[in-house]
Amino acid sequence: MSTAYIPFKTGANEKWNLTIDCLEMPAPNAWTDLYVYKGYWNEGTSYKCVSEDLYPIVSQIESSDYRVKANSTFTETFGESTPQSYTLFFIFPPSGLGTFHIKLNQVE
Repeated sequence: MSTAYIPFKTGANEKWNLTIDCLEMPAPNAWTDLYVYKGYWNEGTSYKCVSEDLYPIVSQIESSDYRVKANSTFTETFGESTPQSYTLFFIFPPSGLGTFHIKLNQVE
């Protein structure tokens, strides 16, 4: 399986809305699992990694309990009263990668 990731940070008392629109998947019933790490992780290459890269933090990665399928949208708000760091991991199916549109907008 292939894994890609998006690290991002929020400031104190900031709320950020992350929206991921899945435009296309390689197979009709394919999906991508999403996982969240509460920390800034950028140990891969070009925002891609292999499972061995994640061993040091694997116990701290949480499932978002969400599967992104074609023509679906994932939305979650991130941020707290103190500065935070997050990394969102995409676990792609063996059938290949999907096409996504990702937006991170500050909530007022």
